[in-house]
Amino acid sequence: MKNKFKFVIILAALSALCLIGAACSGESRYDNYIKDGYNVIVTFDSNGGRFVGKENNQVVDLYNPDRYEADANGNVSIKLTVPTGRKIGGETATLTMPDHFVAGWYRTRTLKTDADGSPVDENGRAITERNGKYFYADGSAATPAYDYSGLWNFDTDVIEYKKGSGAYELTLYAGWVRYFEFDYYVETDSGWRLLDVSTFDYITNRNNAYDLDTIWTPAYSGGKMVYTHPYISGGEYRFPKPENATFNGAYLSEDKTDELGASFHHTGTLDLEHCSVTGRVVNVYCTFVEGERFRIETAEQFAANFNAQGIYEITADLDFSFVKWPSGFATSAFKGRIYSTEGHTYKFANVKAEFVSSSSNAKTGGVFGELSAEAKIENITFENVTFDVKYCATRLRNSSFALFSGRIDDGATLENVTLSGTLEFRFFGNLAFDTTSYSIALTAGGAAEKLNVISPVKLVVYGDKIGETYRYAYSPELITVDETGKVTLTFVSLTSETESFVINEG
Repeated sequence: MKNKFKFVIILAALSALCLIGAACSGESRYDNYIKDGYNVIVTFDSNGGRFVGKENNQVVDLYNPDRYEADANGNVSIKLTVPTGRKIGGETATLTMPDHFVAGWYRTRTLKTDADGSPVDENGRAITERNGKYFYADGSAATPAYDYSGLWNFDTDVIEYKKGSGAYELTLYAGWVRYFEFDYYVETDSGWRLLDVSTFDYITNRNNAYDLDTIWTPAYSGGKMVYTHPYISGGEYRFPKPENATFNGAYLSEDKTDELGASFHHTGTLDLEHCSVTGRVVNVYCTFVEGERFRIETAEQFAANFNAQGIYEITADLDFSFVKWPSGFATSAFKGRIYSTEGHTYKFANVKAEFVSSSSNAKTGGVFGELSAEAKIENITFENVTFDVKYCATRLRNSSFALFSGRIDDGATLENVTLSGTLEFRFFGNLAFDTTSYSIALTAGGAAEKLNVISPVKLVVYGDKIGETYRYAYSPELITVDETGKVTLTFVSLTSETESFVINEG
């Protein structure tokens, strides 16, 4: 068999083209090639797309039939090459159109029209043609829609050409289809509102057996609601959600009668023979509940999911013996909710919270730094908990520390919350006290009466080790605790051979 050979030409703007049969100074721009035997001309029309980044252009392949082996009747079979993916002018040929993919290459395209015979866009809107371009009524540019036929199969279809029969032309048009969509709607008081859209290329997904046509509904994992799922092709799918909300359900209808399962495949189809789409858009109706919610089974899950406004449903006793209590809870204002499932009372056992600071700025600290008016804790027993304050600054002021919370707002809700444990602290450095602007309490600052303290809180102080002795910024012997649990310090810088002092046994 003789070697096959072809020229590849990229032609720019269609308005500047002069195809075979047209008069350009009495001669076609291909005449010289035809004289040299390249008389099979295949034009790939971008059909509104962009070849190699250029708009409305074409790739033209010119074949020389004499370089193909003919059969007994003088016929040759010329197999075509897909125009994309090859090197043209030093660049890899690409074909793109925003938000569209190519279904295939078609021999025939026919303008779609409405009942009045006017051309329409892909959404059925009437458009008008002027000098080969299309426009909406307001003068903005429009892209017409077409009906296609004659899909070219690059694996099996060939051009049958009889040698000596003269010039042969074939134009194949890119059949564009808008990306398939999932449209996500969120339920609001005033009805359904579009939340987000995810899209995929139907052809790429089908040909490569990808799962881009699939959505996965969120589910709890590791204590939190997970909205992502890995794609086979790499990357990840992300289910959309409003801010400060948690997924509750997803449905295929507004009346919420057909709930989606763990995953759902797009039901749209593409008739490749005619580049015709059915069900391109699938609507997904989503419901959410307010707040970032967590479902907690272990201490590890709770520790890994700090959120100052989080809503935590506790489903089991949690033991923090080998789990670090999140510093965010110990130092910031909690505005969320912690409650036990189905009204059970569950334990938070062996919590050890720490407060470490070298700043004299205002601070609150405890197992919870502060419980704001919005905070709710219900049916939780805090058993054998410890709050350890390690404070080094020039002055202690505008601060409030306590075992459970440095400050409980009057509006905070604590229902069936019990407490037992130890308050420890170490103040060191050249520390002075502003006795009017700091507060240390055994259980809580503010509305401490909302707590049920099942046994007196133990108070322990310890020093900063220097060589073989321990430095204190106060006199342990002069620490007092009144009947309300308020702790008063007296600043006396001293050293002691004793590492720690138990102020009260609890």
